[in-house]
Amino acid sequence: MNLRRILITGCVTLMLGSTALAAGEYIGERNAFNRFHGQGTYKYTNGNVYEGEWVDGRKSGQGTQTWANGEKYTGAWSNNREHGQGTKTWPNGDSYTGEWLQGKMSGQGTYKWANGDTYTGGFIADQKQGQGVFVDADTGIRYAGTWQDDKRQGEFTVTMKNGNVARGVWKNDQPPAQASVALSGGELYSGPVRGGYLPNGKGSCTNDGRTTPCEFRAGEKVKVVARVEPKPKPVAPPAPKPVAKPLEEPKPVPFKAVADAGATTGAANPAGRTQAQPQQPAAEPEPEAPKDPRTKRGERPDGSQFFFKHSWGGYSDNLNKLVVKRGINEFGGIQIQASGGPFELSFTLDEYVGPGTYELKYFKASVQRQGEDTTYRTSSDDPGTLTVLQDGDGMLIGTFSFTGYPYGNPGAESRTVSEGEFAIPL
Repeated sequence: MNLRRILITGCVTLMLGSTALAAGEYIGERNAFNRFHGQGTYKYTNGNVYEGEWVDGRKSGQGTQTWANGEKYTGAWSNNREHGQGTKTWPNGDSYTGEWLQGKMSGQGTYKWANGDTYTGGFIADQKQGQGVFVDADTGIRYAGTWQDDKRQGEFTVTMKNGNVARGVWKNDQPPAQASVALSGGELYSGPVRGGYLPNGKGSCTNDGRTTPCEFRAGEKVKVVARVEPKPKPVAPPAPKPVAKPLEEPKPVPFKAVADAGATTGAANPAGRTQAQPQQPAAEPEPEAPKDPRTKRGERPDGSQFFFKHSWGGYSDNLNKLVVKRGINEFGGIQIQASGGPFELSFTLDEYVGPGTYELKYFKASVQRQGEDTTYRTSSDDPGTLTVLQDGDGMLIGTFSFTGYPYGNPGAESRTVSEGEFAIPL
């Protein structure tokens, strides 16, 4: 009885598998079970049409489906869904070319809107996710950065048609109120911005290492008009003072009286008065000697030095491969790398304008111990600091400290680098 039921169930399943799409029209290859298998075309009763490869009754392989509403997909299929590399166009003129996962845009691809706007980058489940670039067709403005759940999130670089390049942190798709803008003329502006990229307000401008206050309105620099001091009004001469009457000449005093008076008072002058001693000018304080906080721990014969303490337990001063890379971006950024021992450290200053203290924000500092796979990087919530004390006379000298986390994500696991000192020959 059970065997008979199994046989009947199998036959019914076979019949359903071969006739599940029987409401439409199929022309093409079939397998031994009469299922669509190989190359074939199926026309649905609702007007949809699929032409391509089939595997055991399902759309799998390369194929093209056109929907009755004008939607069209050409590319890879798996288990009746878009899966793999493919291109889809919509009736409104939008299109997407890239990777698909179970019927959704997932992976790397390019989405183009009907108005010409484009996004190229990562997708997950039909949403922009990860690194990507959005270009506004009307303005030509290019946004490059990280997307999270279809929104701009984190540090973005915005490039304008006039050559200006802005850098700032976006939160929940909202532009920053403050940003740094590398102007096409060579200046670096830092201050208020409109839309996350347009200088607008009072800030500072750096040119050839010199920083001065500046002001912009809607992207245009406001010319500072020199203040003209009013001429002083003529002052009437003071009224002449009354002339004092001349003093009477002192009567002569006999020599003996003078001598007796001097003996009585003990004064050294013949009139018997004590002479006031002239005041000595206050001594000027000696200028302080230039302070150099380096302890010269780990200094080598060539003057180079790289020392730091760490939470692995102890310190390190034997990193002998020290490299400084300048001009790594349009903002004049520099990168400092140290290796050649049990550790590898890296620092990135995206907007370097000379000696000063810089924040080591998300991924801007890292440390890795030899033999371990984990790299510990700074996070946005807990940035470290690097201070450049000297950049000249053939040396780059400074100090640093930071806490690193796996992939820059704060959590229970972390590594601390402290009391860092470096002196790198240039």
